[in-house]
Amino acid sequence: MYFYRIYGCILQSDIPFPNLPESYPFSASLRAKRSNLGQGLLRSRRSLAMTKMGANASPVDIRLHIGEVDCPETTFPGSEPCLWQGDQDARFSIQEVGCFQIRDGKEMTVMPVPNVADRLLQSWIMATALGLLFFQRGLLVLHGSAAVRGDGAVLILGGKGWGKSTLTSALCQAGFTFLADDLAVIRWENGRPFLAPGPSETRLWPDTLSALKQDSVALEKVHPDYEKRVMPMNVCRTEPAELKRVYILDRGEENQILPLTPKDAFLEMVRHSYRIEWIPEKLSQSRFAQWTQLAGTVPAALMRRRFSLASLSEQVEKIREDYDRLVP
Repeated sequence: MYFYRIYGCILQSDIPFPNLPESYPFSASLRAKRSNLGQGLLRSRRSLAMTKMGANASPVDIRLHIGEVDCPETTFPGSEPCLWQGDQDARFSIQEVGCFQIRDGKEMTVMPVPNVADRLLQSWIMATALGLLFFQRGLLVLHGSAAVRGDGAVLILGGKGWGKSTLTSALCQAGFTFLADDLAVIRWENGRPFLAPGPSETRLWPDTLSALKQDSVALEKVHPDYEKRVMPMNVCRTEPAELKRVYILDRGEENQILPLTPKDAFLEMVRHSYRIEWIPEKLSQSRFAQWTQLAGTVPAALMRRRFSLASLSEQVEKIREDYDRLVP
């Protein structure tokens, strides 16, 4: 059994995730257990942790099991990628990966296919499965990457292959702090949106890594058959950060930032909601108030840019200037 902290939640997992941080309060206890320091220390650590958290509190937010999943043969790709039973039971299967069931915003059951690559299985759990789980918990989940400047977060939204991870990685090389990649989980505190920190890594193609002056050969592949690599991020935010600015990627002849009205920003929030096509319409409507609140609370802009790695530094500078102008 493994315990990790992810997106502000404690995950209890049957599956190891070597690149995730072990969670408090279990990390010290597990180290004690693995080092054979005795059950007395293990019990005392747990007792102290439970005392701090409250006698009736559970330290685990999400449980991930390996088990049987009753799921259609293959639900992706297809017209019905995700099978919902009510609003708290979602199931999907991925060819050459496995079957997944997400229930009640706190339970994930995975039935992997034999000999599935560890990284491939982990990526589907950390993205799609967790995205559906957070949706069940009532959180707003967007398809984007995020970095922090000072105490405020910027969120980069865009479709698959639009360069969210590339631009976020470039921002981090220019002094921003990495927060999350691909999955942006938003919680509200006193009417203010906060982005939760995700796994401290991103996925980039070799040409992007070369543009960022990184050695792709030394990095692990996302999948044995893909050239895309996993790049660990060395400077990462470990606490939630208040969202201050949203940029939606777009193509253009030159790099420019164009402010959006709240109405247009709302449409972009809906468009870039994570796996929106997997959510039944009657369920996605429950996010209407959050989309509206976010569009009215956080200024958003189109990041129109040349689709060229050579213009990355100019794009970074425009975002930095824009952010510093809006957020003193």
